[in-house]
Amino acid sequence: MWKGHHGVMRLMKCMMETSETQLGDSRLSPKLGYLIVNHLCPSLFSLIGDGLKPFQKDVIIGQRRLSPWNLVEASAKSGPESFHILFYNVSRFQQLRDPQRRFNAFIFGLLNTKQLDLWISHLLQIYGTFQG
Repeated sequence: MWKGHHGVMRLMKCMMETSETQLGDSRLSPKLGYLIVNHLCPSLFSLIGDGLKPFQKDVIIGQRRLSPWNLVEASAKSGPESFHILFYNVSRFQQLRDPQRRFNAFIFGLLNTKQLDLWISHLLQIYGTFQG
């Protein structure tokens, strides 16, 4: 079975037990915030990263290593404006240099704007060009 399965199941149970007004605020529902950061985000990062081509051809530098963050960037450029704005806002934070942290922040932004499902649908449409 998929290694993040148990964490995601705990996340779903916690979400069902938390009122909708508290879902977007990790101060009001710290258990949910913990589950998102420690289970949902890493699981999505691994799931999206699995099967990526190791490199993508780049006009300027020849080849660049692909990561899930590169897929976020591609989806933001080709998707709705809300994805682009969220990507831009996450990218400009100097504290978020690590691609995993940027990815986590992007996922939190999608959750806060109730667009995670829309982003995953869009990602499925463009994912073929990045698959190895």
